[in-house]
Amino acid sequence: MLQQGRNILSLINDTLEISSYHKGDWKLHLEQVNVCTLLEDITLAVKPSIEAKKLNLITSCTPEELVIESDYLRLQQIITNLLTNAVRYTTVGEIKLSCCIKEPNLLEIRVSDTGIGIAKSDRDCIFEPYFRSEKSQENVLEGVGLGLAIVSQLVTMLGGKIELISKLNIGSTFIVKIPLNLPK
Repeated sequence: MLQQGRNILSLINDTLEISSYHKGDWKLHLEQVNVCTLLEDITLAVKPSIEAKKLNLITSCTPEELVIESDYLRLQQIITNLLTNAVRYTTVGEIKLSCCIKEPNLLEIRVSDTGIGIAKSDRDCIFEPYFRSEKSQENVLEGVGLGLAIVSQLVTMLGGKIELISKLNIGSTFIVKIPLNLPK
């Protein structure tokens, strides 16, 4: 009963997020963000779910003092959503979460899993609100297809891009690239 209540609350919050974005109500609150510390906090929060499924989590963040000018809450939402999706759609194997500076002035966040993967035919729709691939509907009951839509909109809001590499029944990698410093 408690879990059903949480699922309903999550659905309501996600729906409100999508609606706020479309109305232009989202505002950025820029501050110094230590990305490696943020990664540690997120992995601690998601760790019980990972351990319950006996998955292996591999994390890396370089340099150790990776501090950027961004919106802490929005960055947290992006990483948390991608990581919890990886856990949700992976039954066996591992999840990799990494952050680093790949290109000048860009932070790269990668979340990879050995989960169910995403069919080529679904990749163009995966970031649309309420879209769930047929494979995900077969394997996972929770969720209504708002998480990746929110992630995509947050990444855009932070001036970045998101890419997807996936093979069905092998796994997926989401690559987020955002500027190291957003102008105030």
